[in-house]
Amino acid sequence: MTHTTLRRVFTAAVITALSGALLTGTAHAQDGDPWKCSHASSKSYTDPGGRDSYVTFKDPDNGDRVGMTFKADGEIVTQWNDSNDTADYYAKFYKGDRIDLTWHWNLEPGMKDKTYNFDRPEGQKVQLETTLWQPSKGGCFDNGGIA
Repeated sequence: MTHTTLRRVFTAAVITALSGALLTGTAHAQDGDPWKCSHASSKSYTDPGGRDSYVTFKDPDNGDRVGMTFKADGEIVTQWNDSNDTADYYAKFYKGDRIDLTWHWNLEPGMKDKTYNFDRPEGQKVQLETTLWQPSKGGCFDNGGIA
């Protein structure tokens, strides 16, 4: 191969590699960015010793959101889905370091909010978790609730 031919082959390879990287990067930005998780817990004003908590999971590309809340007074869990994705929701109640109860619910796009009133012993720790069916989007957790 001549020097000119090698330069042309190398230039074509570089252009192909850059084009592929740019196209792949653009496709990823339009579909599949990890969602952003926000969560917190705070003292319950209606249940002495209890802590309310929430998780909100938001798509940074289009503002779609899913989330859930835990209210210590009555051990009430509510899930909502304001997105075009199917979401799974978990509430885990702990007795010491062991999971005493796991509750799972699923909401597809357009489904009504789901609220469930638990009857759990006072003082149990509560973990909230929201995940989407597309694992690359991540998950959202909070461990701050107390029944």
